[in-house]
Amino acid sequence: MQDPEIWLNELGVTVACPVRTDRDAVLAADHRIFVNWETYYVSSAEALADFLESPHEFTGKLTDPVTRMRFEPGSRSPRQDHAGRIFYFGSRESAATFAARPDSFATPVITMRGN
Repeated sequence: MQDPEIWLNELGVTVACPVRTDRDAVLAADHRIFVNWETYYVSSAEALADFLESPHEFTGKLTDPVTRMRFEPGSRSPRQDHAGRIFYFGSRESAATFAARPDSFATPVITMRGN
């Protein structure tokens, strides 16, 4: 799979940095962070370090990869790192289910609905 930054930059897309909200994020792989099924871009190496220190402060609502329920992570939310991604969970039970079979939940399942 090709990195999305190529297309985002070609299209002229801009996004605000979630850490330094007065700055645009740099759309490049070295400024990209994956949290659960979301992708975040930051404006600088310093912003990246701040984001990685406390990701839950900058993400807003996430989707629990096991239950698929939306929730707002906090400092006490269960967290695991897997395959270069940070994962937060809405409950300890969900985190335990993920830990038992992380590859089953790390990638979202997208289904097509008929009309």
